[in-house]
Amino acid sequence: DVGGGAFSGGAYGLDRHESTSYAKLKEASLAPIQEEYSDIEVRPLPRIPDWVFSEEAAGTLESTLLVNAWDPWSIVGNANRSDNSLDGFYGRCTAMAVLCWPKT
Repeated sequence: DVGGGAFSGGAYGLDRHESTSYAKLKEASLAPIQEEYSDIEVRPLPRIPDWVFSEEAAGTLESTLLVNAWDPWSIVGNANRSDNSLDGFYGRCTAMAVLCWPKT
C-alpha cells in the first residue's frame, strides 16, 4: 500500500474519475503481480519510523522490503520534517537524501 492513495484526491487527482481512482488502479495492477509472484506478501505499511524499531518488526526486517512511491521529480525525503508523508518520515530519520543523490 505504498502511498495508499494519499495524493490521489483533489481537483486534479486520480480519484477525480472512477476509472482512474487509486483503488481501481491498485486492483488492476496488483492482481497480475500477485499471480506471477505468489510468494510476495503485501501488507499495509505501518507508521515509519516507529514500526522499524518495534518488537513486531524485529523478526521480519531481514526479509522485508520497505518501498516508497517517490517520483522522478522529487528529492528523497522531500521537505523532511515539514512533510508528513512517508517521504518526509524517511527523509527525517535516515540518510537517504544524501545516499540517493547522484552527486554524493
